[in-house]
Amino acid sequence: MEETLFDKDGTPVAYIDYNDESTIYFWDGTPISYLDEDNKIYGFNGKHLGWYEDGIIRNLTGEKNSFNSSSLPGYAKYEPYKSYKKYKPYKSKSIQNTNLIINTQIVMSLYLSFYYAGKNKEYKAMLNN
Repeated sequence: MEETLFDKDGTPVAYIDYNDESTIYFWDGTPISYLDEDNKIYGFNGKHLGWYEDGIIRNLTGEKNSFNSSSLPGYAKYEPYKSYKKYKPYKSKSIQNTNLIINTQIVMSLYLSFYYAGKNKEYKAMLNN
């Protein structure tokens, strides 16, 4: 299912494709963001961009940026044909990036521990205490 998003003048500017992981596309087929399970909008870089509530997209300051047809303050203009969808980047949330960094630090710490344990008797003794 797809839902068209309009600007304040009623021009169709984007759409949400719920069958494609709730990805939001510009009308030309460019993927720009996605909705998570709580209707928060994220960029593919993991940055929180806003919310989608009651058919209205709001940015982080609360401004209304886009509307679905039922929440549009005026009349909707004709929807032209959509272009083919373009390549969609992988989703990334900041928390996932943080976990990756933490996991990398843990792996490096373990590696260094084993490396120095083999090279240094004092370090090996410290690890065993």
